[in-house]
Amino acid sequence: MEFITVIQGIVILLVAAEEFMGGIKKKMIYKAAEKELVEDKKKEVAELLSEEKEENRMRLEWLAAFVFPHFDFLHRLFMQDLLR
Repeated sequence: MEFITVIQGIVILLVAAEEFMGGIKKKMIYKAAEKELVEDKKKEVAELLSEEKEENRMRLEWLAAFVFPHFDFLHRLFMQDLLR
């Protein structure tokens, strides 16, 4: 009878340890997923900003090529900005 009680105690201890470790594992997975999500959002924002910069650069080049040549001073000013 005592042997069965010891075995039951060991089984209960193992089940409790598994539950405890399962909670820690879930927390680690959640933190890793959250960190990855933040990194993905940062990359997405950086891509959007770079696309916006490219569009603005193209607009400035268009203005410099077609509009500002008629205004010599502004043309030189914008061409200097574009070359930086």
